[in-house]
Amino acid sequence: MPSQAPRTAAVVSSIKVMDSVDSTNSLLSRALMLGDHSDAQALIGGLFSEGHDVAAYSPSSDGLAMSLATSDVQTQCRGRLGRSWSNRPGESFMASWAVPVPRPILLGRHVGWLTMTAGLALLEALRDVLAECGARPLHEDSAISLKWPNDLFINGRKLGGILSEMVEVNEQWSAVLFGVGINMFMSRADLPIDLATSLQLEYTPLPGYEELRDRIAAAASVKLRDRLEHLYADPDGVCDALLIELSRESWTIGRSVKANLASGEVVLGRALRIDDDASLVVLCHDGVERTVTTGDVGVLPE
Repeated sequence: MPSQAPRTAAVVSSIKVMDSVDSTNSLLSRALMLGDHSDAQALIGGLFSEGHDVAAYSPSSDGLAMSLATSDVQTQCRGRLGRSWSNRPGESFMASWAVPVPRPILLGRHVGWLTMTAGLALLEALRDVLAECGARPLHEDSAISLKWPNDLFINGRKLGGILSEMVEVNEQWSAVLFGVGINMFMSRADLPIDLATSLQLEYTPLPGYEELRDRIAAAASVKLRDRLEHLYADPDGVCDALLIELSRESWTIGRSVKANLASGEVVLGRALRIDDDASLVVLCHDGVERTVTTGDVGVLPE
């Protein structure tokens, strides 16, 4: 059990803790390519076990397979649209989860809810960890919320983000990789952009870097596994509940937004609602509703 993350090691199927790596998502992707693809649960669950031993994973006791990689530094850390993520040792939470996802989820209308599920799990985990540590908000408006589709925000400032990627395993299963970056111990001067923040700028007291990283990773692992198991068991019912929850937790809904679509088109308007496929509906200035399924969405000053 890695001494740097004992809480997390106790709740995931396998774990790798490193000082430095190019990218935790890339590391997981490479490890998945080397394994036996006949059993997705065993492949993912035994990813970092001794000698890549798939027999080390026991689905009867471990639940949904889950492996995690975390590093003090990522030399090629990236976010959505290939953006880099500024990081130095002891400042940021940087980790990636690999979990199996059944192909019907990927091929149906529920696929958009995978990233949203990860975002809600991380939001819930952060709130629990801060409460357990006795951390108090430094400002009246330090509540954490979600900006569509994949960012953690505090009062209009970016705290962290989630990058989701897929790796095909076999005809029944793929692996989804959730890469998470959170600004933990960064001063205002060290933040990469003006509209960013960190946990130390918003909450006090906080435990040290390794303990806080371990607490967040462990809590997020438990929340993510529980939410995904429920999603796979009852996609329609769970997504209906997720829609209500996400709408309540959204920083985006009701605000003026600018959506840069993959096609190069720009959509300007007010974020009206989130649809049942997790897409964002924007009411444009000409009164026309536009649906945004993928793209970079920024919240504009009022």
